This record gives sequence, structure tokens and C-alpha cells, in this order.
Amino acid sequence: ATLHHPFAPGGKEEQLLRGHDLLLCLSSKVRQQALDRGAVDQHKIRIIEWGPDLDFFGPFRPYDSMHIGNIPLLIGAGKSARDYDTVVEAVRDSACRLDIYCSGSSRPTVAHSSERLRIFSGDRDGRAVGHVELREAYFEAYAIVIPMPSLNRLAGLTSLLDAMAIGRPVIMTRNDYIDIDIEGEGFGFWVDPGDVAGWRSAIDSLLVNPRLALAMGSRARQLAEERFNTCRFTSQVADALRSVSVGGSTRPHRQ
Repeated sequence: ATLHHPFAPGGKEEQLLRGHDLLLCLSSKVRQQALDRGAVDQHKIRIIEWGPDLDFFGPFRPYDSMHIGNIPLLIGAGKSARDYDTVVEAVRDSACRLDIYCSGSSRPTVAHSSERLRIFSGDRDGRAVGHVELREAYFEAYAIVIPMPSLNRLAGLTSLLDAMAIGRPVIMTRNDYIDIDIEGEGFGFWVDPGDVAGWRSAIDSLLVNPRLALAMGSRARQLAEERFNTCRFTSQVADALRSVSVGGSTRPHRQ
């Protein structure tokens, strides 16, 4: 089984943790919580690194942010655990555009009359924007923003991996369950939850330095190619399956 959210102590969750030959965690903090709870032996739970399908995203296409007359575009995407109000406030007086792809329930609620803000919470048919359409939108982005409230669980990882696959700098709310250090790896900035001034500072840092933004985007894509991608992820899953079939218990398969 794979784990990406923490479990509450006691109850059926503990039985689930004990009832598998091997548990694969997408977050080191989730793994440590399970170990601290004494619900699973150390050798039965390991970290694997999830990553995007780079074939789907195609070759790296750097954004020419220094093109004359081009207003930098920030894109935020995600339906749950998002705090779009904070980033909307942060860009109110910034020289950039902001596109938000969300659900009706996660739309920003703060008033904003700027023509540089667009919100996509479904098309004319009431359907959410699909992955292919969102991918093409990402290619036009100067940077990807992932604003979230204060959370005690993993969130935002899909959007982060998408940004890395596209090759764009990232500004993201801190989340202890994210194992990828965007600042340490050199392709983004962390901001504290609800920190409008922090968001504004991080955005302005990219807007005034296009060369930094381009370098960060290149580093993000490099990291995806080297470490965070489906090829490496599936290799880790295969190794995990082999370790169980060789050294773990064997059980009949059910059709």
C-alpha cells in the first residue's frame, strides 16, 4: 500500500498499517509518524519518490520572460487545500498576471477588479479544465504558485511536480509533509501560511530578476529528469515488489 496522509492513532488505521507486507510512503514525515506510533516495523515501511510523466509534458520549453511587452503570468492550480485569497492579495499591485485553475468551492473570495486576474473554475459546459489544457497553460507561465492554508497533512505535491516537469520556478506555502526542498534545490521560494507580505516579496523577487526565474525553471526541470519522474518512481515500486516476493511473506493473489 502507499501512504501519503497521516493516520489518527488507534482504530482500523492501525490494523491497516500492520496488515501489509510493505508500506510505501510519499512523505518522510508520514513514515516517521507511523514508526513513532509503533504501528509498523521499520523494515516494512519505506520512502518512494513520486514523479511526473515527462513524456506527457514533452521537451523542456523555457519561457522567454524577457520578451518585450510580455507581462509575466503566474499560474495557480488545484481544487483542494488552497488559499487563493492570500496570493490574490499579494499580486494586487504587482506587475504580473494571475490565472487560477480551481473548483467552485476553492475560488478566491476577496474582491479583485484587475483585468490581470482570471479564474477558471469550469468551462461553459461546467467541466473542469483537463490535464492537456492545463499543461498548455503551464507552458505560458512565468512561475507556478501553490498557496495553501496551514495544514497537518500532505498537499500540493501534484502541482509541485507539474511545475518541475514544465520547468518553472515555484512559490509555495510551507508544508512539513513535502520532502522536496524547493529553496534548497534552488528552484523556488517557501512562504509561511497566510503571509501576504511574504508572497509579495517572493513574487517581486522573480519579477525583477527574469534571469533568476529562468535559471530556477531550468533547475526544476533538471531535477525532474534526474530524480522525480515516473521512470524512477516505477523502478522504486518494482524494487519494493521484488523485495516482498523474495524476502517477505507470500500470499495467494485474488482475481
